[in-house]
Amino acid sequence: MDEAKGFSVIIPAYNEEDVLESFLGNLKRALTDAKDSYEIIVVDDGSDDKTFSIASNVPGVKVIKHPYNKGNGAAVKSGILEARGEKIVIIDADGQHDPEHIPEMTGLLNEFDLIVGSRESFGISKRSFGNVVVSKLATYLSGITIPDLTSGFRAFRKEKMMEFIDLLPNGYSLPSTSTLAFATSGYNVKFVPIKANVRQGGKSGINVSKDGMKFIVLIFRMVSLFKPLKIFVPISISLFFVSFLWAFRTIAYSGGLSPTVTMLFLAGIFTLLFGLLADQLAETRLSMGKINKLLREKKLDNTG
Repeated sequence: MDEAKGFSVIIPAYNEEDVLESFLGNLKRALTDAKDSYEIIVVDDGSDDKTFSIASNVPGVKVIKHPYNKGNGAAVKSGILEARGEKIVIIDADGQHDPEHIPEMTGLLNEFDLIVGSRESFGISKRSFGNVVVSKLATYLSGITIPDLTSGFRAFRKEKMMEFIDLLPNGYSLPSTSTLAFATSGYNVKFVPIKANVRQGGKSGINVSKDGMKFIVLIFRMVSLFKPLKIFVPISISLFFVSFLWAFRTIAYSGGLSPTVTMLFLAGIFTLLFGLLADQLAETRLSMGKINKLLREKKLDNTG
């Protein structure tokens, strides 16, 4: 493929023998009229069914196999590191996402750095409610409208994603992490409306009761890494405000200040100082991400 114009389609797969062959057929048909050259990479994440053999028998498909199940995020990272295209598309093998959107998404990468397939509706369920909640919270924290934080169907420029590759988790929170990483780092992000289909194969690895709180913790963790003042400044202001209210109350009733006022005021100061320190660490981390990316590129040039 022509690396200067081409794109790579990465498909993380775990026990998808029932649907993988038909999905790859639909994918190839969707890319028949693609203007740019492309490659298809299936990452078998330690499946214990026939996923690997099915993918290996499809012409024109490159297959990477993990010796055991590492997680969806680990599969995606393996594909990213192996991909040769300057543009990368991630799409699940379970048939939920229509590959017909891929040409549109890769085309938009000429203007944007990250394209996310935003599902029009999450339906009605506990998991759907959780997706809506974390998307709304991410919108507030990141400063841009994020209609779908957890969609796994996305396209991005490889050079930009390589800045965050060391931060990406091995589990199912990789889409959330990468979306927040791009959004809070000032890169151009666009959400393209898509209609999600019913899962045709495999089984969801996300457990609502176990993973719901993980999503919320993830959001605060990521924004702390990229925009820590978004969290620390409001907390600090709230502590200052409460300390002043408490001071007025104690002065009115007792004519003096109580130890509680001093503790709340100092807590506000310390919170603000921690936020400023975290902000400096975040800037350092961003710089290190760019340096690590350049070192990887230099190493590849030397080995090439």
